[in-house]
Amino acid sequence: MRFAILGTGGVGGYFGARLAAAGHEVVFLARGAHFEAIKRDGLRVQSALGDILLDHVNVVDNIDKINDVDVVIVTVKLTDTAPLLPHVGRLGRQGAVVISLQNGVEKDMAISRHVTPNQVIGAVCFINAHVEKPGLIVHTGQFHRIIMGETSGKSTERLESIAQALETSKVDVQISDRIRTVTWEKFVFLVGFSAMTSATALPIGPVRGNPASRAMLLRILEEVVAVAGASGITLANDFADKQLAFCDTLAEGARASMAHDIQAGRSSELRWLSGWVVDAGRRLGVNTPMNEAVVALLGPRTQS
Repeated sequence: MRFAILGTGGVGGYFGARLAAAGHEVVFLARGAHFEAIKRDGLRVQSALGDILLDHVNVVDNIDKINDVDVVIVTVKLTDTAPLLPHVGRLGRQGAVVISLQNGVEKDMAISRHVTPNQVIGAVCFINAHVEKPGLIVHTGQFHRIIMGETSGKSTERLESIAQALETSKVDVQISDRIRTVTWEKFVFLVGFSAMTSATALPIGPVRGNPASRAMLLRILEEVVAVAGASGITLANDFADKQLAFCDTLAEGARASMAHDIQAGRSSELRWLSGWVVDAGRRLGVNTPMNEAVVALLGPRTQS
């Protein structure tokens, strides 16, 4: 299968490298020093699940150079999505299926405005990976899971084929018939994980180990569950507690990508995570004081 990876950061670089190492045809979109390093030296992935070195990488710095692919995997930050969407539409008109591994709960809807809705396959991923330096992706921990599904809930041949390609690339992949709910479930976890590792400037280990910060993390999770319910997505009563327990399984040094971005002075996804929860809560009549506190603390430190 022919894949286009739109964004060669931690997520796109990792999963794209796995696909390429397994022999699939992959073209990567990258930029700046990262693009130059990959073009010159190849792409490296350091992972406890197996290192990868791709010596010769099909990498471009202009999406106009990408054509005639079977699957487009969108992994750019939400802050960088809007300029790419018309190009995603072009690839869709050429027949490509589009999968977003981005954060947030409205990503697929945004893409659907530029392609026919049935060209979008819903998906979420669970991984802690980042660009350590140009040309090098570092994967922390053992998680590298993709959950995907048709928005109709039905199983299709194309879905099975893409899942098989990922599986043979040594990626933990699952097919779901409830992908919209799964997207919200991931969003609950991500908002809490991102908020607390960013606001404290600490990895998850010390956050979950301190009673006060652990309690705040749980309250953030509970607020997102409440917003989900008000949005028509019913999650289990103990879902926030289960996500807190999931945080206990993460590597001691794990940090959200938003924490890395804010620490480095880059634009962040704050307004699509805690900021989105606050805005949705106001629209839907749900109080979100902990997420409001996170926005107030981090807002002055991020470009977006």
